Amino acid sequence: MELKEKIEQRLELLHRRVNELIEQQQATEKQIKAYTRLVRHYHAVYEAEYGLGMEKELTPETIEKLEQIIIEEEPGRKEPKQTKQYKSVPSAVLEILSEETNALHASEVAKAIIQKYPGVEERVKDVERSVVVALVRGVQQGLYERVGRNVYKLRSR
Repeated sequence: MELKEKIEQRLELLHRRVNELIEQQQATEKQIKAYTRLVRHYHAVYEAEYGLGMEKELTPETIEKLEQIIIEEEPGRKEPKQTKQYKSVPSAVLEILSEETNALHASEVAKAIIQKYPGVEERVKDVERSVVVALVRGVQQGLYERVGRNVYKLRSR
C-alpha cells in the first residue's frame, strides 16, 4: 500500500507540474502574440510615416525613433503639442482605421481624414482616390483587410 500511495502522490505532482507548464506556455504565447502585434504596428507606423517598405528587421535606431515619436504624441505630455494640419494620406488612413473598430467604406475614411486634417484637401488632388490607393496598398502589405467593395478594416492578428 505504501508504494501505491507514493506512486499516486508522484502522479498527482507530475500532473500539477504539467498543468503549470501548460499555463506558462499559454501565457508565453499570449506575450508572443502581443509583441508580434506591436512589431506589426511599428512596421505600419514606419510605413505610413516614411513611405518606405522595411525588408529587414527593425534596427535599434529605428525603434528609438519610433519610440520618440510615440513619446512626443503621448496625451499626458506637459508641453503643448502642435497639431498637424497635414498628414500623409497613408498615415492618416492608418490612424482613422486604428481608431475605428468597424469596417469603413473608402469614402467614409476620406471624409474622416478631411475633417481631421483640413490641409489634406489643399495638397491632394483627389482625396478619395488617394485613400483608395492607400487602402489597396495596405491590403497588399497586410495592414488592412478588405471586407466588401471599397470597405476595409484594420487587420487584427
